[in-house]
Amino acid sequence: MENILATNNLNKRFGNTHALKDVNITIQKGVSLMVGPNGSGKSTLLKIALGLLKPSSGEIKLFGQNPWKEGHTVRKHIGVTFEKATLPKWVEGAEYLKHIARIKELSNADKEVDKMAKLFQIETYYYNNIETYSAGMLQKVALCAAFLGQPKLIILDEPTTNLDTQARTNLTEIIKTYIQSYGTSFIISSHFLTELEELCNQLFVFQNGHIIEQGDLQNLKQKYFAYTYRIETKEPLKVVDQLHKLKGLQRITLEGRSILIEAVDRSEVEEAVNKLKNEGTQLNVWEEVPSIKALYAKILEANTTQNIA
Repeated sequence: MENILATNNLNKRFGNTHALKDVNITIQKGVSLMVGPNGSGKSTLLKIALGLLKPSSGEIKLFGQNPWKEGHTVRKHIGVTFEKATLPKWVEGAEYLKHIARIKELSNADKEVDKMAKLFQIETYYYNNIETYSAGMLQKVALCAAFLGQPKLIILDEPTTNLDTQARTNLTEIIKTYIQSYGTSFIISSHFLTELEELCNQLFVFQNGHIIEQGDLQNLKQKYFAYTYRIETKEPLKVVDQLHKLKGLQRITLEGRSILIEAVDRSEVEEAVNKLKNEGTQLNVWEEVPSIKALYAKILEANTTQNIA
């Protein structure tokens, strides 16, 4: 799979503050989610990747190029929004977007801007001066600018900031469309994990300037969680008795006619369930997939435990 971003022992200092500490990261094509508390290094890494900051030491490559030395070439293929949208207040939103379209060298700036305005539902106000916009309006215009021209990569730093529920849902659908129609990759830094759950295929966890975990999302879930199943049955005691025989059983919880189990071997669970069904036991089984929020909490817990040890 194609690498979008790669670093080698990347460091960034701001005076006495060590914002990034020997960061080694490989981001592949797809949708990558960066999580971590404020000040953990996420935004600093993104700004270095865009060539807006120079690293103190180490290496970084975006699409195989050095963004500090070849930033103009690299940024032609990228759209970006940062957490706090800062736009010129003295112009109309439409004029600002047309300016961005011209910078991106789009052949029909007016048509592209009108198309994006409809997509992000800003048609009712984007010909008004930006100084009249609410925070949510500003965010939508900033997102329009990032998505203009179907970039190869779109970097979104807290993209759902100041967006209402409908706008967040709309943004998720737009991201899906760009992935399916244009093959766009996304690097997203966000605290709102729920809305982005279904889109993400890579996760990167930051803490105090370090990367404490990274990789394929499904692989990380398997690393930190046992397989979890919920079983509904009219014969819960019989099912529990059978499940207790599993060698890889980690936890079993009986909740009326509902049974929640955690096991390290999926095939062993499936074999036990099939045996019960063959014996005439009626049951329904669902595999419960842990959320990114739960995975993030588990990674932080494991990292804390390691540090204590």
